[in-house]
Amino acid sequence: MENLGILIPCKALTRGKSRLASVLSDESRHQLCRSFLLRSLELARSIIIPDHIGIVSDDPEVLSIGQSCGALSVLDTGNGLNKALEDGRLDLLKARPCVKRLLVMPIDLPLCTSSAVKAFAKNSEDVALAADRSGVGTNMICLSPKALNKFSFRYGNNSLASHRQEAADQRLSMSIVDEFYLGFDIDEPDHYKRWIEGAANGELAA
Repeated sequence: MENLGILIPCKALTRGKSRLASVLSDESRHQLCRSFLLRSLELARSIIIPDHIGIVSDDPEVLSIGQSCGALSVLDTGNGLNKALEDGRLDLLKARPCVKRLLVMPIDLPLCTSSAVKAFAKNSEDVALAADRSGVGTNMICLSPKALNKFSFRYGNNSLASHRQEAADQRLSMSIVDEFYLGFDIDEPDHYKRWIEGAANGELAA
């Protein structure tokens, strides 16, 4: 997958997973986000060379971790996730013109595996969307060479429908992938509890 680039957006580690405040302390959430980031970088590096990975964040700690892993650091200017991803794509493609396909991967997919990501990245459609467990949000996006510079990110409420519409507006073929390991994210306390309990019982592979 030598022409694949991976873009990893990451909030400041001290602000991430704020909806878990009822079950985790500030320090515990910080450490959780840090572990998620490190795991995501390790996963990305198992698929592509570090040079083709971009980290987008406004957190110096996150950018430093990314740089230590060989990833390109892109500063999030604070204008929202979609603008941050647009900037990240622009910077990564400018720095690494050999990248012809782009995968956007959040850090909070604790069950995501290298094989699952590789299969997703090989999707034959112009745009591949990995749905979250509710079928409403978008956990992962892969853009083909045709979509690379045409598709605009539309994260927010009902992002899966918004991304579907964007693909249609740009006349790009699109596939929605409903895959357990790509759909299992950690946003709410019940997600976290299910992950922890499942891992302890051997029901979920962490």
